[in-house]
Amino acid sequence: MKVRRRVLLRSIDKHLPGGGPATAGAVLFSASGRGLLAAFVGGVATFAAVTLAGLVEATAVLAGFGVLLMVAAMTTDARVVADVGGRLAFLRGSRIRQAAVGFVEWIDEAPGYIEKTGSSFVSSQWRIGDRIYTATKRADKSLEEMLTGRLP
Repeated sequence: MKVRRRVLLRSIDKHLPGGGPATAGAVLFSASGRGLLAAFVGGVATFAAVTLAGLVEATAVLAGFGVLLMVAAMTTDARVVADVGGRLAFLRGSRIRQAAVGFVEWIDEAPGYIEKTGSSFVSSQWRIGDRIYTATKRADKSLEEMLTGRLP
């Protein structure tokens, strides 16, 4: 087992209420903060216009892009879905490391609570409750195995 995966599974076990069985599998998700795309596009357009007008140096523009990247990292919402003894747990994830940082809830096993809504070459979008989260494409198989028998 890879070190990052082992760290993720241990962090999940540490945050589950009342202990219980060891975590069998987990998938890390992320969702961008609301309005992040608009802020990013606006920032890029502003920096491009200012640079083309010659009002600032290129280093100031690079610093602005750095600020935009920090805002993106700060507004990203990371979550973890874990298979714990046949039950699915929903946990908060770290924005920086691949680790769980707090328990949110046991996921309702009602059909349709978790469903795949789209996919691209490198990522997949999943609706969990009322929010859309993104996971890497390689996580699809793990999540589908966790959901076996739970999908409609």
